[in-house]
Amino acid sequence: ALNGKNNNGMFDITFPLRGNHDIRNTAPWQAYFNNAGNSTRVGAENYTADSKNLTYAFDYKNAIFIGIDIPGDSNIITSSQIAFVDSSLTAAENRGMTHAFLFFHGPIYPVSSHTSCAARTCPTPSSVVNLVKVLNKHAIVSAIFNGHEHLQAYVHMDSSRVPEITRPFEQFITGSAGASLNSC
Repeated sequence: ALNGKNNNGMFDITFPLRGNHDIRNTAPWQAYFNNAGNSTRVGAENYTADSKNLTYAFDYKNAIFIGIDIPGDSNIITSSQIAFVDSSLTAAENRGMTHAFLFFHGPIYPVSSHTSCAARTCPTPSSVVNLVKVLNKHAIVSAIFNGHEHLQAYVHMDSSRVPEITRPFEQFITGSAGASLNSC
């Protein structure tokens, strides 16, 4: 699909992440994609990976892009991934980057009936609180991009959404992944 069945070159400049409908066995995913090579092709610099083709980061112009392998809700982020995000953001700030964009599957703040906590009455899971604490430390965090909810939405993330947020950022939820769109 990335090549549009006509070798349009998209495969060589795309940085995929797994979602909850993707393969659970990581070995085929890691073998199939080449994010390090793609970063070179697009002119990115400072490519690093916590796990090959799963959780990775790279600089492009004045921003760092961090992809985190969370194939489901954001609460399954691991402490190792959170540490990778923190060290990547610290290194990017030391290099003078002015923006950070993170992307992973399930949003920090779900907005649809697709999740079990759409009524906003559930507490923030501790693993998400730990990620938010890292994001609070880094002024360059501009936005996160997610999928999972099969809709298109934008949320200004601040303490009115997640009480633990002290440094606001934007959250974008993009696309239906071929399914019918949910509402929010």
